Amino acid sequence: MELGAAADGDEMSIKEKLFCLKKLCEMGREPRIGLVFGSGGARGWAHVGVIKALSEYGIVPDIVVGTSSGAIAGAALVSGSVDALTALSERTNGDKTKFIPLFIDYGLPRSGGICSGEKVSSFLRTLIPDRDMSLFPIKFAAVATDIFGEGKVVLDSGSIIDALRASISIPGFFSPVRRGGTFLVDGGIADPVPVDVARDYGADFVLAVNINGLPNVSGSVHGASVDEDAGKARIGIFEVLSRSWKITEDIVSRNSLLAYPPDILIEPDVSKVGTLDFHVSTLAVKAGYDAAVTVLDAHSCEVSFLQRICGRRGRRL
Repeated sequence: MELGAAADGDEMSIKEKLFCLKKLCEMGREPRIGLVFGSGGARGWAHVGVIKALSEYGIVPDIVVGTSSGAIAGAALVSGSVDALTALSERTNGDKTKFIPLFIDYGLPRSGGICSGEKVSSFLRTLIPDRDMSLFPIKFAAVATDIFGEGKVVLDSGSIIDALRASISIPGFFSPVRRGGTFLVDGGIADPVPVDVARDYGADFVLAVNINGLPNVSGSVHGASVDEDAGKARIGIFEVLSRSWKITEDIVSRNSLLAYPPDILIEPDVSKVGTLDFHVSTLAVKAGYDAAVTVLDAHSCEVSFLQRICGRRGRRL
């Protein structure tokens, strides 16, 4: 029986899980810790706060898997670029005009997206060193979707920037990425919270961060204007794309977590952050940090065990 599942499809209890993990240690194999960052556009700033909390708690993963904005956070973690991502969040907070132009360009009608994606690739290279993913000391994988094969594609070798470019390619917004005979788009279509991928790579204990599926309680329609004569809301194409995309991510995220539950689930309250609200970074980072601290404190037994494992390895984020 795999550690990630229990007999008859029931979730393994905390006591059973810790017992199995301790048995692994007694057998001479330390458990592998997996960390999963979910998709969610600008809500992905919350991952930066989660990484900060994990660092303070001394938890260092062996395997990191991310989808879309979660892939960017994961790539920053494994490449040692979290400080650069944090600095960007502070520099662009509160001013949409500072962030959007960093990655927006316009593609040709036949490119498959409003934006060609070339500018976002160049932008990512200023944050994260473009190395072969297989060379990082922490195992890393980014999830994308084969739009014609209608399936999940896990990228774990080759250029990390190319993998990120594929993983974040929201359909209709960014043009697809051609890789071999496939066309890749945002991984959030197929696997927005890829706990199953972390398990496939051998993670015995998985922490996952989900930033989708939370209700929007802001009561506003970002980017919309109301035509008082017609009594209807007029919204732009970016708003239509982002809101449609969020609905998809919310539904698929919940189904994914039901099918593949992590051992610890962190769900920051980023309900007031829209998919393209990259200028609301400080709020999202704080939400991620606060949620991680609350959840880690609530799982003190598991966290204490993970801390002992990471302490023996002598590694820190």
